[in-house]
Amino acid sequence: MRWDPVIPRGEEQPETRDDHTAVIYNNKTMVIFGGFVEGGERTNDIWLYHIPENRWEKVIPKGVAAPKPRAGHSASVIGSQMIIFGGRDEDNERLNDLWSFSFD
Repeated sequence: MRWDPVIPRGEEQPETRDDHTAVIYNNKTMVIFGGFVEGGERTNDIWLYHIPENRWEKVIPKGVAAPKPRAGHSASVIGSQMIIFGGRDEDNERLNDLWSFSFD
């Protein structure tokens, strides 16, 4: 067993971040959501890392509704949905909301 660095193809990639979530969808894609980015701002962006293709893709969700930017939340994938819960918003207030993102 060993660690190896991964250098994704292409120039598109997420900003440096922490306190985000990372889940696996469809056994071949890592999904990251939210967290703190440079400057300590919280975000609500979604990125897909396509493992077989070794590349990142930024997701532009359809519709106008979206969860508040947040960090410290939880996330799970069930079928073709990512469910997120809670975390803290930009005012550091605890959130008690539940959101579903459809991969379809």
